[in-house]
Order: sequence, then structure tokens, then C-alpha cells
Amino acid sequence: MVTHLKNAASGVWVILVLCLTGASNSAWAGNSSRIVPGTQPLVVSPNQPMPSVAIPPEIAGHHADSPSLLFRGEFSKPEVYAGEQVMVNFMVYAQEDVLDIEVAKFPEFRGYWSENFSLRQGPIPLTAVGLTGNRFETNWKRASIGSYLLTPMVGKPNPTLEPMKIIVRRGTEPVDNNSDQIRGDSYNCAYEPLKIKPLPPLPSDLDRSHFINAVGNFTVSSETPEVPFQKDEPVSLRITLQGEGNFQEMNQLPLPTIPSVEVISSHSTISGSGQFTRKTYDTTVTVHSDQDFTLPTFPLIYFNPQLGHYVGLTVPPMAFHFVPTPPANREEEHPELFSHPPDAQWTAYRPWYQSALFWVMQIGLLVGSVVLVAAKLIPERQRKRREHPNYLRKRRWDAALTEYQSGNVEGFLRLADALALECLIAHAELPNGLTRMRALTAAQKALDAEILLHARKIFEAYEALSFSPAKQTPRDLPALEKSLEQLMQSLLTSKSSRRAA
Repeated sequence: MVTHLKNAASGVWVILVLCLTGASNSAWAGNSSRIVPGTQPLVVSPNQPMPSVAIPPEIAGHHADSPSLLFRGEFSKPEVYAGEQVMVNFMVYAQEDVLDIEVAKFPEFRGYWSENFSLRQGPIPLTAVGLTGNRFETNWKRASIGSYLLTPMVGKPNPTLEPMKIIVRRGTEPVDNNSDQIRGDSYNCAYEPLKIKPLPPLPSDLDRSHFINAVGNFTVSSETPEVPFQKDEPVSLRITLQGEGNFQEMNQLPLPTIPSVEVISSHSTISGSGQFTRKTYDTTVTVHSDQDFTLPTFPLIYFNPQLGHYVGLTVPPMAFHFVPTPPANREEEHPELFSHPPDAQWTAYRPWYQSALFWVMQIGLLVGSVVLVAAKLIPERQRKRREHPNYLRKRRWDAALTEYQSGNVEGFLRLADALALECLIAHAELPNGLTRMRALTAAQKALDAEILLHARKIFEAYEALSFSPAKQTPRDLPALEKSLEQLMQSLLTSKSSRRAA
């Protein structure tokens, strides 16, 4: 009686846990479509559970000693088998709406196969976390910096993960012109613990040679069910594995051994991604026989982490059909050729270069060729001129001067700021995509201090007008217009002198 009551109570608890799990999953499904504009959803692998939106314990409860920013690496599963794929998301938790983030050091995965799905830098908006019902439990927000698909290598003990490092800038920070260091607060990623379980031993009734270090879920097919061959001539066999798993470690297939078949070479190619990844094995063989035969079916064994045991696949048979070599062409008898006797009657001959009509045709062809070449070269030169960076900069310079003359200070400073940054990058031959401060710092070794001073004046004036709460209008607009003109003149002079050299 007591035993029955205990079993009934345990059953009730199981039902309650399942109901609560289903409710939380439905709540996540309802909230997953709520994405703040300008943000990106987390990237997850197919057939992987979505990461939890629970607040990390380090920032939950509004404790006084809670950090101002938390940088974590969150795995989609707490434990995986060796060779099983797992997604890791690098998350930033803070109470700001937007953070200016730069990746200072990429993560290193030793003992893992890795594939980068997403990576973000620059100003990144954060979305709220901890939604319960119709209200937020906390004012903490989060954003995804990057996502990687990891696969622990089979037979590689103790894989390690080197943390990612980011630089976070808050507000306007001073820049030291005599230093090349990146200014801001640095944070190293803290990983959640990931347990990697070794593969269970292969059952005794399975042949070890048929296990190809495959972990995941796969299907197999043969693209050459029938193979026509000639004796001692090479032919190709093609077998395709499709699914989701550690394709990087599945190198060769254990083909059956036949005395009359010699393997010459083999290679494989991978295409697709996710559960639609395909790996094609091409094997070149030579058949030293003229008899038809069939390459029998052979098994392939892989470990399915979702089922927790080994699964077998069967490669379909391939029928070899002998094709006789076509007979060689016999030499045909050609009739004897007879030449006619030479003509003994002479005719008047005039060389071609003495004909006036020939030279008229040559001159006409020359003039027509020149006209055709000019008709193609002139529009091309005009197109290249219109697309040249200096021409485009002059157009934007004219637009900025028009805004300046019309009294539109904000429009003039916006165009002048973009043009000054572009001139600075082009003048110092820096890579595109740099911020104003990074460009000024990197250009110190290549440019004069006067050019840097002109660019800095324009940057500071634009930031004071656009980003400061007081909307400070610059007092000396003619000086800013003169600085922009000096930047343009120095750039054009530098480019023209380089072309002359």
C-alpha cells in the first residue's frame, strides 16, 4: 500500500515538471518573435535547444557588488559527446541601451572543429532580458557579440577554449596621440562549464573497421549505381553522406576488397551547412578483368548522440558492366593522285602594292579602326573619371560648400565630417571602416601635424553639434571651411605628386 502511494506521488511530480517545462517552452516561443529593431536574434544550430533567457546569477537580485558589465560564453548544451556539435554564443550583459564594442582578441578553440556563424563590432544595441508575463524583472539588457559552432574532436583529450577579449567604450574618452593603444575597458569572456563525454565502447558484435569516427545523424547514397568500365582503364565511384555531424573527421570509406579491382586515388569534398551538409567521396579504381561483377553492399557505423548508441548504414551495391573496346580504324586505300602539266601560256602580272584601289582600302580600314577605338576609349575614360575617388570627393566638397553658403550649419558639418574622415584615410592609406579617433591615431606616423589638426577641428565641431545635449554651434565656420579646403588640397596635391613620380 505504501509503495503504491509513493509511486503515485512520484508520478504526480513528473506530470507537474512536464507541465512547467511545456509552459516555459511556450513562453519562450511566444517571446522569440519579439525582436527590438536594429538587433539580431541569437544564432542556434538546427536540432539544438534555444539558449535560456534567465538572468545570470552574477547580476540577478540588484546586489551592490554586481558588475557593471558581464561577458559570458553560453553553450546550447551543458554536456556533449566527443564529436557532437554544440553552439556557443558570446553574450554581453549590461544596463545600457547601446555599447560601442570592439573585439580585441578572437577566441581560440584547441581540440575543436569550429565554424563562425556571426561576429559583431561597433555600436551594438542591447535587448531586455528576464521577461515574466507583461513586465521585465530587471533593467539588465544583453546582446550577442558572436556565435560559433563547435565540434569536439574524437580522440582528442582535454580540449581547451581560449577566451575572447573585447574593448568597451563608454561616452567620450580622451585619446593619447603619442600612444597606439586602444582606449576603453577590456573584458575577458568567462565560459560556462562544458562537459565532454567520451564515446561509449563499440559493441562487440560490430566491426571496428566500419566505424569512420562519425558522430551525428547521417544518410548514405550512391551516385554511381552502375559503372561501365573497360579493362585496365580508370573509372570513378561516388558515394555521398548527408546529414549533420563531424564531417571533418570522416576521411575515407572502408570499401570492400576485390582481387581484380585496384584503388588508384581517392578524395572527398564538403558542401552545404547544418543538417544539409554533404560530403562526397570520389574513388578512382582500375578493373583488371573483362567480366561483369557487383561491388557488394558494405556497412558504415556512426554514433548518434541524440539516441545515445551506435547506428549502422548500408552503402547500396554498385554494378560494374564491361564495355568492349571499339575496333581500331583500318587504313583506307587512297586513289593515286595525278597532277596536271604546267600551263605554258604566260599572263601579265601586276603586284598588289602598285594598285591604287588597295591603298584606298587600307586607308579606309585604318580610319575606321581609329574611329572605333576612339568611340570606345573616350566614354570609358569619361566613366573612369566620374568614378574616380578624387572626382567623387570634389563633388561632395561642392555639396558641402553649397550647404555652407546656404547657412545650413548641420548639413555642412555632416558632409565635412564624412569627407574629412575619408580624406584622412586616403591620405594616410589606412584601411576603410576606422572610427575618427582610430584614424587620427593611426595617421600620426604618416601625416603632418597640420593636416591632423585640420581633421581634428572638423571632427570636434561635428561631435559638439550632433552628439552633445547642448547642440553647440561652432563659432568660426569660415575656419572650418578653410580646414576642409586644406585637407582636400593636401590630398589632391599628394595624389598628383605620387602619379608624377
